[in-house]
Amino acid sequence: TPPAQESVAQDSLEKDSVYDGTDRSWTGQEVGTKLTQESLATGNNMLSDSLWTAASNGWGPIERNISNGESGAKDGRTMSVNGKKYDSGFGTHAKSSMTFNTGGVCNRFISDVGIDDEVGDRGSAVFQVYADGVKLFDSGKMTGKDAAKTVNIDIAGRKELKLMVTDAGDNNYYDHADWGGAILVDCNVAAPA
Repeated sequence: TPPAQESVAQDSLEKDSVYDGTDRSWTGQEVGTKLTQESLATGNNMLSDSLWTAASNGWGPIERNISNGESGAKDGRTMSVNGKKYDSGFGTHAKSSMTFNTGGVCNRFISDVGIDDEVGDRGSAVFQVYADGVKLFDSGKMTGKDAAKTVNIDIAGRKELKLMVTDAGDNNYYDHADWGGAILVDCNVAAPA
């Protein structure tokens, strides 16, 4: 049976839209140059400015620099976790996955993670980060009541970065999951010869 309701509150959290049992999952296929060593700049790089090599999302498309919103593209708003706002990053929905080719040239990945305020105190998710197939971060179960947690991990020499959100094992209702300020730090890109 489909979930009862999911709130995305354009005017208030009481204005709900009903899950109708329709599959609104999404798989992203981007065209053009993928994120590669050659497309990174020396220094810091906002991840939301980069193309992924693969992506999927549990409810509508992954949004860049706004929250997940509903099932349509670009229907989110400013990302906010427990009152803290973010103007860059990704708005996702459990179960989601984004994979990036980092080329082994960046030293750290930093991001705040949490459930977006647009769903109030509802929703629950687990944020995970893998680099070259090795889990480097696991947030544990987070709910809409929790403050953001900061991911700050060493990815030196790692060629592939994968950001995942699970539904914490209790369904994906209201699981609007933000990767606020996601950034690749201290990238050392050699100048072309």
